[in-house]
Amino acid sequence: MQTRLWAVLVLSLAVALIALASLAPAYAEQPVAAARNVILLIGDGMGPAQLEAGRREAAATGRQFAMDSMPVRSAMTTLSYGGNITDSAASATALATGCKTVNRALGIDPHGAHLPNIAEAVKAAGGMVGLVSTCSITSATPAGFVVHIDDRGSGRDIARALIEARTDLVLGGGAALFMPTLFERARPALEMAKEAGYTVVMEKDELEAASGLPLLGLFAPTDMAYEVDRDPAEEPSLRRMAQKALDLLAASSGEAGFFLMVEGGRIDHACHANDAARLPAEVAAFDDAIWAVLDFARRRGDTLVIVTADHETGQLEVRRDGQLVFGSDDHTDTPVPVFAEGPGQEWFDVDMLDNTDIAKLMARALGVLLERSAVEVRRPEIGWASAQRLQQIIRPAHIADPASYVGIASR
Repeated sequence: MQTRLWAVLVLSLAVALIALASLAPAYAEQPVAAARNVILLIGDGMGPAQLEAGRREAAATGRQFAMDSMPVRSAMTTLSYGGNITDSAASATALATGCKTVNRALGIDPHGAHLPNIAEAVKAAGGMVGLVSTCSITSATPAGFVVHIDDRGSGRDIARALIEARTDLVLGGGAALFMPTLFERARPALEMAKEAGYTVVMEKDELEAASGLPLLGLFAPTDMAYEVDRDPAEEPSLRRMAQKALDLLAASSGEAGFFLMVEGGRIDHACHANDAARLPAEVAAFDDAIWAVLDFARRRGDTLVIVTADHETGQLEVRRDGQLVFGSDDHTDTPVPVFAEGPGQEWFDVDMLDNTDIAKLMARALGVLLERSAVEVRRPEIGWASAQRLQQIIRPAHIADPASYVGIASR
């Protein structure tokens, strides 16, 4: 009887190990420098259903969906440290550093220690770094790629940290957090930027005229407008900001290359608001920016393009009649899409990635090293309470139908 129990245990362990091995991407410990540049595009809050909503919006205007033209498609789990449903700060940290952390933390581990990020690795190798977002540029997703701060709500500290890190290009909203205020003694980030040699632009025509780096572009006091509300004469589109970023980074980085993060940030805001009218246009505008990036990459042949999300928001379902139905106004643990094209794209061609894999694969592609934290949480430890839970995360039906199983974050 005891021998039989041991046999069952060994068999069960073998099955579990095979399941876990199928999730692990094939990246080596040492980088191989497959690409000169890496561009990571993040649709904040964009799960499978949001993707479908954007796809239908693009089709209604006679435009092919850019993500559907990319050759490699996968999916990615997004849980934060301890198996919790992630916020944007913890997810951005995982995407940028390859390590899990607690919600609200940016660029630090669960114990407060700094985590080396992809931007620092690129800068150390002589490359350049750019951040573009339709949200405040101090919001969690762009900030998570540069700063080391324990609270994502410290917007003015984040603004200063972006400048102190010598981020080469910064385009988005959030001007108010860079400005002087009567209630703060610390130097405003705008003053720091000008002293550091940044060209500062706040109008669309100033962006068009900008010709060098470093560049700080702030086009709204807080977040930029939703796409359906945007005045094209006043605010640049995400596509135009991405194009300008690519032109300037390519002209200035030379052989050393660059890393660029582009965020469609207001997808998440529309989902939090359960705004079915604005959401499809946000996803379509994000996809339009992807077209610009793919055009750049396809002309060059030396650039890896990755498209994903930090998490899903809203437990969205797209019904057969096209109606958008939200099941929540918060984040969920629904796995999110991943697309890849360019040198190193084959490393993303696996059944399921984790958000920590993205940083490691980007570092490999660029030939830079990310130091590993002693407290790095490896995938088998990320809150998997049982084999049943694991199957719920990885089974294809979960990807196809976000309503089939989903956990929802509590506020």
